Amino acid sequence: RLPAPVFAMPDDTDDLAPTFPPQNTMGKNPGVTKKYSQHPLLGRIDWIYAKVKKSDLNTGTEISEEMEDNLEGDMDNDMDVASEIIPKSLGGRGEHFWNVFIEGRTFERETFDNEVERTVFHGMKNAAPNEEAEITVKFYFKGDKCRAYKIAYKVELPDGTLMENDSFNT
Repeated sequence: RLPAPVFAMPDDTDDLAPTFPPQNTMGKNPGVTKKYSQHPLLGRIDWIYAKVKKSDLNTGTEISEEMEDNLEGDMDNDMDVASEIIPKSLGGRGEHFWNVFIEGRTFERETFDNEVERTVFHGMKNAAPNEEAEITVKFYFKGDKCRAYKIAYKVELPDGTLMENDSFNT
């Protein structure tokens, strides 16, 4: 068997640790996100950690109107949109504050979708029921802005496939 591929790993994604102490997600149905880190004064999410099983695929939800409204006041320009961190196709839930962010016009959505959503979805389609893919996403901010200027992420599949990358988000 060939070793699992390791994809692009820029130097600046080395530190994907949470900025603040991680909290466990709670509630009736927290989805696949297991932990998140939140700025204690500004309330912005700066890090999340999710585990996706085969049974989680296509179980997520759209971003709720309430979450869109919550983000709207922090959008800096007309091209900003509310987006899910963990897509609904992977079990991400759009009604939870820890799974939504402000996506700016420079965010490389197509690259993110290919490297996170499609990699995990196809990697887990034929996985054993107890196997999990791990996703870590870190947001980098300037000052007290609630829209991150950069987003770094790491995906690790059960077969050892590792994907790390980042994208500006201005």
